[in-house]
Amino acid sequence: MSGTATMAGAVTMKIDRAAVTNSDRLTAPAGTLNAGATLAVNNIGSTNLVAGDTFMLFSAPVSGSFSTTTLPPLPSSSLYWTNRLSVDGTIAVASAVTVNTIATNITATVSGSTLMLSWPADHLGWHLQAQTNAATSGLGTN
Repeated sequence: MSGTATMAGAVTMKIDRAAVTNSDRLTAPAGTLNAGATLAVNNIGSTNLVAGDTFMLFSAPVSGSFSTTTLPPLPSSSLYWTNRLSVDGTIAVASAVTVNTIATNITATVSGSTLMLSWPADHLGWHLQAQTNAATSGLGTN
């Protein structure tokens, strides 16, 4: 296709995670959505979707957003869909972040009047607490 694809009404696309991920793809230099356009994506494959599966539905970013997007169910509650249709025309399966429960050290550096704290990147989900009152008061919830 040589011009902008304008989508309206119901758009239905199929995906399949076989030996290689595969999907329907609309190839156009640009895509625009009319108000009320909907997207339904159906998984026609028999292999479970896993984190990292990426499906290119559109060859270019889509301008606008679908009023409703229906994506296939995922086999685990630790997985979720990412929608990058307006960025690069793809949807992908991602894995929820798990919290690393192993204790680690925090690195502190001072530059002028700025205190910089850092810790390993795999320690997401942790909370940093600081105490500004007297040490004998302990940490509180306020």
